Order: sequence, then structure tokens, then C-alpha cells
Amino acid sequence: DFFQIHQRMMAMETPDLAFQWLEYKKEHPNGYQLSQFYKLYRDFLRENFGQDSVSMPVERIPGERMYIDWVGDQPELLTDPATGEIHKVHVFATTLGFSSRVYAEVFLDEKLPSFITGVVHALEYYGAVPKYLVPD
Repeated sequence: DFFQIHQRMMAMETPDLAFQWLEYKKEHPNGYQLSQFYKLYRDFLRENFGQDSVSMPVERIPGERMYIDWVGDQPELLTDPATGEIHKVHVFATTLGFSSRVYAEVFLDEKLPSFITGVVHALEYYGAVPKYLVPD
């Protein structure tokens, strides 16, 4: 019953179709596998709402939040001029919740001094201080 699944999705703070599939599999162990479940749900959305994805509006207030995180992968981008050795770098990134404006900077590590430097540089770049700093 994809209508019921859709209702549960809309009631969730963060809609999660994989979670709905897990619940479905508990009730129907021999039922659809994940990829078929996703396809059928997309078909349901297209037939009933004219689209094949779910999105929920998120209210964002200008100047309220700056999201802060270290990017997951550390690319090997830095070459030591003396030895030629290639070093990994750590990418520090922030984004503003309302405008989605991004600031990024690379560091040699993810230690507290690098984090603080990144935050200070981001705030200087944006030219303002948001109400909340939201680290991941």
C-alpha cells in the first residue's frame, strides 16, 4: 500500500524510503527487494502526484545558521617542494543555510587550531556572523 507508505514518509521529520522498506520487509519477508520497492514507489509518485521524488520544504531564515564540516575524502593535492612527496589535505567547508553560499579551505590536519582558523576565515569571507554555528 504505497499510499500508506507515502503518508508515513510525509509524517517523518526526514523522509527515509529505505527505513520504510525495512518496515515493509518485516511484515512481508518474501516481498519486494529494495530496488523494486524504490521503482514501484517512484511509479506511485508519478501516477498520483506527477513527479517521481519526494521533497519537503525546509524553512530557512537568512543569517540564522552556518553549517560546518570536514569533507570526507582527503585528496592528495599538496606536493612538498623539498622532497616531492605528495601529502593528503583536509578540506574544511561551510555553507550558509539560507543562501547556500559556500566557503572551503584546505588544511594539513583536522585539529582544533585548523578548525578555529577555518571558522574565522569563513566568517571573514561571509562578512557576517550567523546566529548559530552548526558543526557536523
